[in-house]
Amino acid sequence: MHNRARENKEQLAQRKAGNLQKVEKYSLLSKVVFANHQAKKYDTESLALSAKLLELNPEVYTVWNFRRLALLALIPGVPKTDGKQMLEGELKLVERALQKNPKSYSAWHHRKWVVAQGHADLQRELVLCGRLLDLDERNFHCWSYRRYVAQLVGRTPEEELGFTTHKIEQNFSNYSSWHYRSKLLPVLHDTGCSPPPAQPEAEQSTDGTESSAEEMSLLALPHMYRNPTDSSAGSSQLPASVLDEEFELVQQALFTEPADQSAWLYHRWLLAQVMKPGIDTEVKKNTLAREAQALRELLEVEPNSKWCMLTLARVVEAQHAHQPNEMAMEAIEEVKRLYGSLTSLDNLRQQYFKDLSQSGIIGNSE
Repeated sequence: MHNRARENKEQLAQRKAGNLQKVEKYSLLSKVVFANHQAKKYDTESLALSAKLLELNPEVYTVWNFRRLALLALIPGVPKTDGKQMLEGELKLVERALQKNPKSYSAWHHRKWVVAQGHADLQRELVLCGRLLDLDERNFHCWSYRRYVAQLVGRTPEEELGFTTHKIEQNFSNYSSWHYRSKLLPVLHDTGCSPPPAQPEAEQSTDGTESSAEEMSLLALPHMYRNPTDSSAGSSQLPASVLDEEFELVQQALFTEPADQSAWLYHRWLLAQVMKPGIDTEVKKNTLAREAQALRELLEVEPNSKWCMLTLARVVEAQHAHQPNEMAMEAIEEVKRLYGSLTSLDNLRQQYFKDLSQSGIIGNSE
């Protein structure tokens, strides 16, 4: 390492001996905790030992599960105030674990379980999430947990949309904010969608265990130039004025950080909304033309932006699909040029771009 003094043999030996001692202590502690788990020894001493182990390594999921089982066994037999203190102690333990690893799946799941017991200060939880997202605004574990708490508190879609705007303005490179926005807008404008679920994907069982790991859903990105009569594309639609506002917001991100994929994925989602059945043909035509022009302007400033080239190619193909007689040869030539540039710029994805070009208007023209 730069600016770091080299260890002599004696210092190296001392460090290795110290590490070996730590490993031995950790191994012994693990054996005791797992033995307590096997024996179903649910008492304060066992909880204290398991807490010590989790502070060393918060990734041992079985130990978190042991604590849930122990708490479920102990809390019914103590006064209500003592039970509440035990759960508050769990929240503090999770905070210490998250200081060691802010993206620990096991620790975040355990915190959700504690909150689900009904004794947590939910406003404090929101404040804590805000602080953690100030430190790392792209921590999707924290985003998932915050959505869970926000719905429990009863925050409105308007409030949550405002929060995503605030986080995006802090940093455009925030996929979780853009993704959450795509879930809130259909709810806010009553397109028939339900609010984002408060519960994680994993089903919670009565004994405190989970039946499957939580999964983060990705944006559904239907093909932009799907046949408008295809009912599988979905019928819900956002108002044209809302789409215009969202395009304006995302364009700020694209022109500021054209190499970041977060805003590009959201832009693609917006284009998919424009191409849905029920959207006025003139709205589609004008939106595609406006976005194509904006992308050409960006490409003049950032001539090697692969995301810009790819998106422009798709937008032009979408224009051609809805105006085949107005811009046939012009569109084909522009798309050929764009895919050709992408193939030259990105050797690793040459075949991917070739396949894309052949599956669109270029392939249909040959």
